[in-house]
Amino acid sequence: MSMQDFKERIPQVIFENPDELISGGEHQKLILDGVDLFEGELNKKLSNDDFNNFKKDELVKKLDKVYVDGSSIQGDGTKNNPLSTTLPSDFEELLSYGVSFSGAEPKGTRVGNMDLHRKLPLQSQMRRCVLLDNGEVNYWLHPRGSSMKEDGNWAKLDGTDGQVMVFLPQFWYKVSNTGSGVEYRISEKSISGYTHSPACYISAYEASLMRDESILSSVVNNTANYRGGNNNAEWDEKQQSLLGKPVTNVSLTNFIKYASNRGEDWYCNYYDAYKKMCFLYLVEYANRNSQAEFIANPTDEGFKQGGLGDGVTTLTDSGWSSFNSYNPFIPCGYTNSLGNNTGTKDFTMPSEYGELVVSVPSYRGIENPFGHIWKWTDGLDVQAGVDTTRLEVNGKYVGDLARDEGYIKSMLGEEIMPTEVGGGSTSYWSDYFYTNAKTSQGIRGVHFGGHASNGSRAGLFCSNTANAPSNAHALIGSRLCFFKRA
Repeated sequence: MSMQDFKERIPQVIFENPDELISGGEHQKLILDGVDLFEGELNKKLSNDDFNNFKKDELVKKLDKVYVDGSSIQGDGTKNNPLSTTLPSDFEELLSYGVSFSGAEPKGTRVGNMDLHRKLPLQSQMRRCVLLDNGEVNYWLHPRGSSMKEDGNWAKLDGTDGQVMVFLPQFWYKVSNTGSGVEYRISEKSISGYTHSPACYISAYEASLMRDESILSSVVNNTANYRGGNNNAEWDEKQQSLLGKPVTNVSLTNFIKYASNRGEDWYCNYYDAYKKMCFLYLVEYANRNSQAEFIANPTDEGFKQGGLGDGVTTLTDSGWSSFNSYNPFIPCGYTNSLGNNTGTKDFTMPSEYGELVVSVPSYRGIENPFGHIWKWTDGLDVQAGVDTTRLEVNGKYVGDLARDEGYIKSMLGEEIMPTEVGGGSTSYWSDYFYTNAKTSQGIRGVHFGGHASNGSRAGLFCSNTANAPSNAHALIGSRLCFFKRA
C-alpha cells in the first residue's frame, strides 16, 4: 500500500472516544498529522538508525490518542486497548516486537521496535491476582510479594477469596517462516495478518485439588482436603508429606472434569493459554533454550538475557523413586516472595532424599512453568496412526507431528509441537519430544514441561505424547486456567 492510498483510507476509519474529549474528525486529523510526519520516510528500512531517531515517539503518542478504552478486558486495568480497527502492515516495525531464529543456535535475533523490547509492554502486564469463579478479579496481589494484596493488606491464598492466578494480556501475534528459520512477533495493536490471542489467566501454582468436591484449584493450602500427589495420608508427618503440594496421579480425563467443576471457562492447562505464555517468554528472552542460565541483569542494550535456569529437573530417577515414589515435593507458593518478578529460589531437598539443592523458577509469577511434574494439557490431542501422527487443536486438524522421539529441531507452524527431531540439549529448541507413535497407536493426550529427573530434556517446549488420556501417574499433574473461548 502506497502512502497516498493509506492517507485516502484513513478518513474512512471512525474511532470512538467515550470521554468525548475529541471528535471523530479530530481523530482523523491526528492520524493524518502522524502520517505527514513520516511521508517519504515510512517506506525506508525502519531499523535504520537515522529513522529510529526521527520523531518516532511523536507518532506513537498520536496513535495512543486514538486508541481509547473500549470494552473491558478481564480486569486488565489498562486504557489504550484497540477498538475494532486493524492497522495496515506499514506499521508492523513500529508496533510489533519479536524474535527470529535461524539454524541450530537457540538464541535468536530481536526484530521490530527495539524500544518495545526494552519496555516489554505486554510481559509487564502479567501479574498475580486472586480470581473469583466467575472470572472477575477479587484483588491484585502485591508486585513484590504475593502474601499481601496490592494495597498492602494481607491476602488469603488458601482458596477462601478465590484462585491465585496470573493475568496474561490480550495481544496479536504472527509466526512466519523466514526460509532459514522462523520468526515470532507480538503486538498490543491489531495489525493486518496477525492473529488475536485473547486475555486469560493461568494458575500461579501447579494445580491442587479440593478433594471433598473434586474441584481443581490454585491455592496455598496445607489441609488434608488439599493433600497433593497421590493423596497418601501416611506421609502427613514425614518429610515426604504431600500436604500443600500439587495434585498428581490423575488422568487427563479427570483433570478436565475437575477443572470444569469450578465453573464455565475453567480448564486444566489450556493449550492456547500455555502457548501464549511460551510466546511471551520467547520474545522476552529471545532464546529457545528455556533452561539457559538465569541472569537477573539485562544486557548493556537493556534486553533480557539467558533463560529461566535448570528448573526442578536435577533429581536422580532412583533417588526420587526411593524418596517418595515420584510424587511432588515442592510446596505450592514456594516462590511467593518473588511476587510478579521472574527469578529463581533455591529449595533444599529433605534429608531423606540426600544432599541436593534445586532451583525453583518463576516466570512473571508462574511458578514451575516447567520441571518438577509434567502438566497434562487440555485443548489438543494426538492421533497416532500406523503411518502418521496427527495433531488436533480444539478439535481441528492442524498438521502432522514427528514420528520419532528426540531433541526438538523444528515446530509445526505456529504450534509448539514438533515436526522434526535431531537437535540437542543446547541447540535448536533444546527440549525433548517423547513419543511411541511407531509402536503404539491410538488417541494420545499431551503433557508439557518434563519432570524432576528429566534434566536437560525438560523445559517449556518439552512435550510427551506417549500416554492415553486415561493414564495417571504420580509425576503427572496440571495447571488451572481461566480462558473465554470465542
